[in-house]
Amino acid sequence: MVELYEKKQWLKWLLANGAFQRREILWILDYLLHHDSILANIKIVEQASKTTRGLVLLPDKSTVDALTLYLEGHQFCDPDQIFHEIRFNWKKPLYLECPIPKAWEHPEFLAVLEDNPYHRWNDSLTDDVFDEVDSFIQSQQRQNERTTLIEKINLAIDAGNREEFKRLSDQLAKLDLKKVISNDK
Repeated sequence: MVELYEKKQWLKWLLANGAFQRREILWILDYLLHHDSILANIKIVEQASKTTRGLVLLPDKSTVDALTLYLEGHQFCDPDQIFHEIRFNWKKPLYLECPIPKAWEHPEFLAVLEDNPYHRWNDSLTDDVFDEVDSFIQSQQRQNERTTLIEKINLAIDAGNREEFKRLSDQLAKLDLKKVISNDK
């Protein structure tokens, strides 16, 4: 659950940095900022167009579709109609999306981003992404194992334990060889 304060901070940041071309978008964002009861039911998500009641605000566009309300499968672009829908149905959840460039680099955005119950992000991942994540995890596990072995080797050296040093050094060599072989594939 995202706190109201965080949503307000994000809206302030968005108004200051959003670069929206349409003044109606700025008016709606300002309206949301100053109405806590409505803002409490706002969920900031990605893919708001997939929800039953989603509002998409596009920066850097002055076209009609820069401000779009998706309502039960229908699309509305009239600012007055959108404003009245927000104002009259303030008790209903409204899923808001403002796809700004490099959004994932902004802590203000990450603080308020919620999971979209109508479009889960992990349902749209490709097999390549899964393979890349698996490869990264395996690499991290090998690196952790390597670090642990080096620490144990250092302890064996400090203790003067040649047998333990030899055994651990062999394990490290095998681990490094596995890494070389897996990188060749």
